[in-house]
Parts: sequence; structure tokens; C-alpha cells
Amino acid sequence: MKWITKIFLLIFLSSCSNRDDILFSATDELHSLKLFSKNNDFEILYNGVNTAEGIYRVNNDTIHLNYNSGQHLNSENCQFKEADKLLTKQIKIDRKKNRIRAIDDINFCADINIDRLQN
Repeated sequence: MKWITKIFLLIFLSSCSNRDDILFSATDELHSLKLFSKNNDFEILYNGVNTAEGIYRVNNDTIHLNYNSGQHLNSENCQFKEADKLLTKQIKIDRKKNRIRAIDDINFCADINIDRLQN
């Protein structure tokens, strides 16, 4: 039942976005990443509930994320830290497996839904 609730929540949160300039999207039960064409904005769902935003840069099959300043997240030990210190900054695109995964030591992966990035 928890699994169904998480999927429903993910679908609901995804449908709340009214932007139509999505270039790239990847999701799984707890993670989501959307890259937008306007201003190279991105939105990341990192734990099934909370999101962060920033700008991105793509270099070959690597996505580099820079989070907006002032975004403080609750870490595991209940201290607030900046998003740049807690969340992934580099994501590898594996088009053969149709998945993305964090390159750094952060647990983040998802299945690609939309890929309009130029190779």
C-alpha cells in the first residue's frame, strides 16, 4: 500500500507543474528530475516528498546541477544544510539502459521518460 501511495504522490506532484518547456525528465518511486529549456532551470524531487531547484549544464552524457542559493534542507541529523552540500551535483545519463544515476556518492537514480537533449 505504501508503494502505491508513493507512486500516486509522484504522479500528482508531476502533474502540478504547468511548464511546457521540459527537455528531459526521469522518475522512479522516490526521485524525479526535470530539465527545462527556458533559463536552463531544473527541478529535482530527492526523497519522494521534497524538491529543490536550480540551473543545469549538460556536457556529453553528464548533467551538472547548481542549486539555487538559500535552499536549506533537513539533513539526517536534523540540522539544516544547503542543498549544494546534501544533494547530487552530477548525474550520468545511460541511454542504453534508459536510466540516470548520480555520479557522486549520493543515492539518486531514475528511469528516463523524456529525452529531448541533443547528443
